[in-house]
This record gives sequence, C-alpha cells and structure tokens, in this order.
Amino acid sequence: DDQAPTRLFEPLRELANCRMPLNQWDEWCRRLAAWTRGFSAWSHSRYVTSSESSKNTSSREAWKQRSQGRGNNPPQVQNSQSNNRNRAIRRKANLQKLYRMNPKACMDIIRRSPKPPRCEVHIPVVHDYFKRKNDQPPLVIGETPPPFPVWPRSAEVDLLDTPFTEQEVEAVLRSLPNNSAPGPDRLRYADWKRLGSSSVSILTSVINTCRVNKRIPLSWKASSTILLHKAGDTINLDNWRPIALQNTIYKVYSGAIAKRLACWAVETGRLSSSQKGFLPYEGCLEHNFVLRSVLQDEKILRVSILQVQPGNC
Repeated sequence: DDQAPTRLFEPLRELANCRMPLNQWDEWCRRLAAWTRGFSAWSHSRYVTSSESSKNTSSREAWKQRSQGRGNNPPQVQNSQSNNRNRAIRRKANLQKLYRMNPKACMDIIRRSPKPPRCEVHIPVVHDYFKRKNDQPPLVIGETPPPFPVWPRSAEVDLLDTPFTEQEVEAVLRSLPNNSAPGPDRLRYADWKRLGSSSVSILTSVINTCRVNKRIPLSWKASSTILLHKAGDTINLDNWRPIALQNTIYKVYSGAIAKRLACWAVETGRLSSSQKGFLPYEGCLEHNFVLRSVLQDEKILRVSILQVQPGNC
C-alpha cells in the first residue's frame, strides 16, 4: 500500500504546531519512533520487491543482448593513469550502471573485491582513545569568554520563529544525496524521496512540532559510529577516522534550520563581509582572487625594486 506511511502518520500530524506538556511530548516521541521503525521496514520491503522486479527485467534484457550477440563484449578498461578520485567516481558509476542491467553480476563483482580492513582494536580501547583525543581543555580561571551579542527583538528576529514551509523542507531534501549511509533508523534520503510530496508534508509537520516545543526526540541524538582506515598500521588508532552516522530525519531537521539561519544572517547583514565559506552562494573564489592579486602585485613590486637599484643600472 503506497499510502500506508502517510495514513499511519495522521495521528501524529494532529499535534503539529502544538505545545505539549512533557508527558504528552514523550508519548509523541514514542509514537514517532514506532512510525519511523514501521516506515523503515516498509521501505526495505518495497526495495526488495523492486529489486526482484528489476532483476527479472535485467535478466530478460541480458538474454536479449546475448541472443543478438552483444552480451560477450568485455567491459571497457579505465585509464590507469587517472587519479584515485576519478577512478573511484567511474567505478561507482559503472557499478550503478551494471546493477541496473544485471544485479547478480554486479553483486558477484562486489563479493570478489577485496574487503576493506576492519579495526581489530577492542571497543573499550577505541572509546577511551577518541574520548581523550576529543576532550576540550579546561577553562583557565580568570578567563571569561567574549560576550555574545544580543540583538533587540524585532521583525528580523521573528523571521526565525515562523513555521517552516513545505517549500523550505523540499529544497533541503532535494539537495541531499540519495545514496548516503543510513543511521540507526536504517532510512536513507532516497526512502524519503520515494514518498514524494507526502514525505515533505510529514517532515514539515515533524520539524514544526519540534520548533514549537523547543526540543527534539532523544533518539535523534543516537548515532552509529564507524571507523574508516586511512593508511598505515591498522593497530595504530591514529590511522582510523571515525564517522558518526545519524538518522536522516534529524539531518533534514538540522539542514532546514541551518539554511534558514544562513539566509537570515546574510539578508540582515549579521555576518562580516570577510565571511565567504558556508554560505548559500560561492564566495571562496573571491578570496582566492584577492590572494592571487596580492601575490602578483608583490611579485611586480619586487621586480621593480630590483630594476631601480644602482647596481642593476
């Protein structure tokens, strides 16, 4: 049933934009967690069904190509002189194309590929290592942080308190990649996009409920941390990079707030004119141009000084 997630979410939608006492909020969070688990199971079952259907279709297409004498051509070998990034991008694109044509052959290639190294260090040792590494130094007594600027309440500040619209949430969801790794809820951005406009309506309702109540579900703060091997000895924890995989619904929520805050800061002039990164527009190119111009002017000035020295006449 394509409308099952939307229909089961209706009891939660009734509390959107409503302030709730703590006990009612906890009940709403439990219902949202239960709905998320159901939606994850529904998405997984739909994915398996669509994969079986595409597998049958791709098998028929492969049989048709073999019958026409087009299925025995070896795959094109990529240029070995390309850099690692381009090779990785091409390999990913080739795997995606092969999976659409023949999922079984694609999975055979993946299974025969060498497995990435796994960290063999015990989990308590890894936990203590990264905990010590990320601990902040204590604040020196007598040192006070600079005062945070407090702006008077105005219509500009009220723009941050207005309810989120479906257009804002849709823009955030559309900008996110489909094949990102899922968090503990096992939901990818592609699962949300598969619902179409219904997912945008659901996400907008959840975001506005959190906005009105000024809190988020505790389950959103949980994440699955994995270690990626960079290079060198696998026993040395300095050679591993931790990545925390969070729930996609929480990342959509954070993205909507970050985008609105960035737009508000730009429109109201709250940021310095020197700030170019992490903005809705590309500004680092301007800094690069200024730096290149300074270096070029310095080089011209040095050549001019050498030319006017008495020994060079």
